[in-house]
Amino acid sequence: MLLGAQSLKGDEVSICSRFRLKALTVSLKTLKLAGVHGVAVEVWWGIVERFYLLEFKWSLYEELFRLVSQAGLKLHVALCFHSNMHLFVGKGGIS
Repeated sequence: MLLGAQSLKGDEVSICSRFRLKALTVSLKTLKLAGVHGVAVEVWWGIVERFYLLEFKWSLYEELFRLVSQAGLKLHVALCFHSNMHLFVGKGGIS
């Protein structure tokens, strides 16, 4: 599952996002009622560090993790990293 970042604007949640959050909440509760014990979530570094190098925004994932917890589900997180080569040119980063 991945909470979509494209519909969030700054710190404000759009009407579309609220609808998605409501749908996600209902879906998570339905999974719990169906006997599911937990969910796996891929945390993409490109979303966490989306706008500026070394500026980390965890709010989307924090909201998702809160919803999973409130539904009574366990959480397995897989961290997914990638490199943007143009960000590291001449900065001693990965090549």
